[in-house]
Formats: sequence, structure tokens, C-alpha cells
Amino acid sequence: MSKTPLDSPYCLYSFFLFSQLYNEMIKPKYEYDPMCQILYRDICNEFGKYCDSQFNDDTIKEYYCIVDYLKSIDTK
Repeated sequence: MSKTPLDSPYCLYSFFLFSQLYNEMIKPKYEYDPMCQILYRDICNEFGKYCDSQFNDDTIKEYYCIVDYLKSIDTK
């Protein structure tokens, strides 16, 4: 089970922060995604992986945890 309950208000902030950092750091490019469905799916998948990873550490500020996670993933 995820360390961050997906129905908690905190999760909404976490997901928002994660999605903004994902867009800024990964800079995904999709040929045609007018409704952002592919982008949303990819962000949801990566956010789930982040929540269950060792990078999701309550003793470190969340911003830095997410940045470290995003630096570690292979997006190619």
C-alpha cells in the first residue's frame, strides 16, 4: 500500500507538486495529446511509483524527494 493515501487532502497537494515538477523536469513531448490524456496517465503512473518508492521519505522535504525521484527515472 502507498505511503501517501490517495484520498487524503495532502495527496492532492503532493500530486499537484509532483505534476508541476514532472512537467518542468521531464518536459514530456507527445505528438498529439490535445486533452492531455497521455500526459495525465504518465504522471499518475509515475506518482504511484514515487509514493511507493524509498524517495518518498517523511524526514526530507517533499520537494527534494520528488526532485530526486524525477532525476532517477529513465524517460527515454
